Amino acid sequence: MEKKGRTTKKQIATEPALRTRENNTAFGPAGLAGKILHTSMRGLLQNASPGKMVSRLTTGIFKVLQAATTNIRGMRNVIDGETGLLQGFGFNLAEN
Repeated sequence: MEKKGRTTKKQIATEPALRTRENNTAFGPAGLAGKILHTSMRGLLQNASPGKMVSRLTTGIFKVLQAATTNIRGMRNVIDGETGLLQGFGFNLAEN
């Protein structure tokens, strides 16, 4: 029985069949946008924000990023995405 090996850093960087590189490239701007939004609202969220709110926000922003159709995978940005997907986002855990 042949054991599957892990994907190497070199494979991620060079093999076009692996989408890991594109996913990593897309996740960076989503995380940054979530951090900027969270930081800008920190005063308002001080007492209302549960511990997992930032990761839920990043997930929501990542969906916005994936909805952007103006650029190819790995080159999309949040501004061109479907920001309406964040409408109704609950900053309190009970709201989601």
